[in-house]
Amino acid sequence: MDDRLEAAYHMLEELGAADMPHEGGRTLLTHTLGVFKLLHHQGESDDVCLAGLCHSVYGTQYYDSAATSDRELVKSIIGKKAERLAWLYCHLDREKFWEYYGQGKKPSVEGEMVEVRKNDHHSEGINERL
Repeated sequence: MDDRLEAAYHMLEELGAADMPHEGGRTLLTHTLGVFKLLHHQGESDDVCLAGLCHSVYGTQYYDSAATSDRELVKSIIGKKAERLAWLYCHLDREKFWEYYGQGKKPSVEGEMVEVRKNDHHSEGINERL
């Protein structure tokens, strides 16, 4: 992961994340690096940690300062799975998420909440991780 981490950090620097303000007087880069460290300390996979580092790269519902919209660039640096996680996080409708949290539903790619089935391999571990 070291090569992908270094490349992702440099990508965020080049995209101006070190100059983008974030809450608490921090920058976007400082914030996302803290998220990366937290996920890494908790033993999450490399893909999850890199998604955490890039979790706001496209902007979010509440943080509209996108560093880039170039998904291919991000994929080429952090990998397809990590980029997909970051992209989904950036596009998550948080109000819908919290409305359905704990009700056996999860957000779909289209943004609608869908039922989580016991045999749905895409939702394995979702309740344990929330």
